[in-house]
Amino acid sequence: MRAFEGQRIVVTRAAHQSQGLVRLLEAEGAQVLHCPVIAIVPPADWTPVDRAIAEIEAFAWLIFTSANAVEAFFQRAGGRGAKGRMAAVGPATAQALSRWGYTVDLMPENHIAEGLIAALANEDVARKRILLPRAAGARDALPKALAARGALVQAVEVYRNVVPPSLPEFPSSPDWVTFTSASTVKNLLALVPRTQWAEAKLASIGPETSTALRQHRLPVTVEASPSTQEALVKAMTVWDNSAQ
Repeated sequence: MRAFEGQRIVVTRAAHQSQGLVRLLEAEGAQVLHCPVIAIVPPADWTPVDRAIAEIEAFAWLIFTSANAVEAFFQRAGGRGAKGRMAAVGPATAQALSRWGYTVDLMPENHIAEGLIAALANEDVARKRILLPRAAGARDALPKALAARGALVQAVEVYRNVVPPSLPEFPSSPDWVTFTSASTVKNLLALVPRTQWAEAKLASIGPETSTALRQHRLPVTVEASPSTQEALVKAMTVWDNSAQ
């Protein structure tokens, strides 16, 4: 019997990023209920991004903490190519860079900002220009850590995570709800009464997402390690098997 046979599992990830997770869950027999609680929209102002693109060849490093940042930045850049070294927070981000023709020079084992900080610890970043395309409202841990080592960090907002205007009908009493970012936690709480998923097990893709859940007094049933969708599904199946 497949791990999630007969179970209803909610996927809150943005629609354009959810296909891989949906396939993994369906392969284990889940009835997947896709309720994307994030919409990706352009930044409020492209000016800082355009200035960075105009100087793109001057950056020693380009650091990306999401696939969304890769797509938004290089779509805006058009044919302007980067010559600096590339860092990606994890496999999905590295794959996005590969689709644009870039080889990743650095990817941490721990796929979060703190992992990048640790992975860059042995790199000489003093007085080096570093470009960090990212989401509006992203945490400042990474740019602050690099600036403290003398790096000239330029963080630019290339997209915004917003609450979509509407959701498909949310199921009552799902077996699992999956969360793939802190934004998915915040947005689901804004869109769907907690009573509709109060009994569900909650699956988190990593430490930052788990922190967001706990800040809202929500229990983390499982946390993926490393922070990938494959590890997320594996953690869920292990939990289900141990609970039987």
